[in-house]
This record gives sequence, structure tokens and C-alpha cells, in this order.
Amino acid sequence: MNKDFVNLYNNLVNLSRNKSLFSIFTDKDTFSDRILILLFHFAFFLRQYKDKTDKEYLQKFFDYFFRQIELSIREIGYGDVSINKKMKDYINVFFSILDKINDWNKFDNGKKGDILAFYYKLNDNHLKIVNYFNDFEIYLSKTSLKSFTKGEINHKFWIMAVPKRKTTKSRAGKRRSHIQFSTKNVIEDKKSGEYRLSHHIDLKTGTYKGRQVLDPKE
Repeated sequence: MNKDFVNLYNNLVNLSRNKSLFSIFTDKDTFSDRILILLFHFAFFLRQYKDKTDKEYLQKFFDYFFRQIELSIREIGYGDVSINKKMKDYINVFFSILDKINDWNKFDNGKKGDILAFYYKLNDNHLKIVNYFNDFEIYLSKTSLKSFTKGEINHKFWIMAVPKRKTTKSRAGKRRSHIQFSTKNVIEDKKSGEYRLSHHIDLKTGTYKGRQVLDPKE
């Protein structure tokens, strides 16, 4: 692994933060909604590149991707038992999404809307999110995997009509201030070769900045 995985993951997270998408949901903007949006982006991403990329590489990124989701869940305070259950649920949902969108290009917009409605409670403008993922599919077909690994990518297909704002940006921001799903500054530990968050203890070796602070894991 390398910086590729960090950039791939961060780009998918940034794509899932498109505020236009959340204007289409009838439910509140929640952490689970954001993860579902991220899983949909990853499913389309994997569907596009699975036959064009080394399978071992994609498997390693798959493991990295869900490890970052696990870290995000831990950050909001879930314990090990709850995390294990949630991760199992999210992985099952992901493979369900991947299966349902396998023939995406063969479906009409009505069928595509039904697929999305299976996971989301959508309002009357649900065709907008269908069109969004149609555009995303086209965008992926024209974008190389290397573009994702370089860092920031050009999200031109993001442009969507947004309903007139009913609340100010400030009020919406305060209401959602507790919902965080952030990109991760993950680094490779020079000593152990394990991946960890920057400025965090390496749990495998128990070291921090070269000092032994915990007993190493066997």
C-alpha cells in the first residue's frame, strides 16, 4: 500500500459529500446515510475497475476501505461488540448494492430508482439521484484509476439543480456539526510497516515516536 489507497479513499469520501445528494432524501442527514452514499460510490467504482485492475490490488484497497469505515465508527464512540455488528451489516449491504447495480446500464430509470429506494427513503425528486449515478457511471468510464490515486480529481459531473434553500448554511451546519465522516491521514509506520493514523500509537509494536509505550501485540 502506499499513498494510492489514501488518495483513493479520500476521493470517494469527497464524492460522497456532495450536498446536492442529501437534498433528495426525505430522511435527515445522518452518519448512516453518509456511509450508504459512500458505499454506493465504492460499488460503482469497483464495478468499473474490477476487470481493468489487478485483483490483489483491489482486494487490498477493499480491506483498507472498510478499515477506514471502522475507524470512523470508533471515533463516534461505538464499542467493539457494536462495531463488529455494524461492520458486518455494512459489508453485507455493500455486496447487496454491488449485486443490484451489476446490470445498471441495462436498466431504465424506473428500475434504477427502485434500486435506490430499496436503501434510501427518497422524495419526489428521486430521478435526480438516478441521473447523478448515471453521470457518475459515465464519469468513471472516462477516468483512469491513476487519476483517483493522484489526489484531487475533477468532479465536473457534480453539477445538479438544487432546490431553493429553506434553511441558512449556518443553521444547517450547526444542526449537522455532530455528524462527522472525515478523510483520514493514514501513514505507514517505518518500523513495523503497519498502517496507522498520524500521531497515534502503533498498536502492533506499541511504539510512539520511537518510544515503547505499550506491550507489543503477539
